[in-house]
Amino acid sequence: MKIRNSFRLGIIGLIFSCLVIIFLTNYNITSKNNNKEWIDISLDYKEIEKMQSETDQGHKVGRLNPEDVAMDFVDRSLGIGILGIKKFEKSDDGNASVILSTSKGIIETSLEQPNRKDPGGIWVVKKYRWIR
Repeated sequence: MKIRNSFRLGIIGLIFSCLVIIFLTNYNITSKNNNKEWIDISLDYKEIEKMQSETDQGHKVGRLNPEDVAMDFVDRSLGIGILGIKKFEKSDDGNASVILSTSKGIIETSLEQPNRKDPGGIWVVKKYRWIR
């Protein structure tokens, strides 16, 4: 009888420990997502010039669309699945904002055209933040 009670207590302790770990892990992810601070992306201008040249030659033309660039950044650089675009704004001065719904929350990206502010200029993500 004592062995059964000890076994039950051990199982209950193990389950409780797992629940605590799950809670702390989810709390940590949620607190990071609710930070709402902008995270800057360092831009390598030599790399940007190379990317612009490649696009001018007809390669990776998706760089001409800020929505595609934002989705690619979140998917490939952050490793987060995209559920859809919630909001998109673009100005004539070479800046854009794309708000995306992801598998981990809502993220806002701020983009710019660093070389040319025209339809042939590539877009790059300059910063992002979690909205929720």
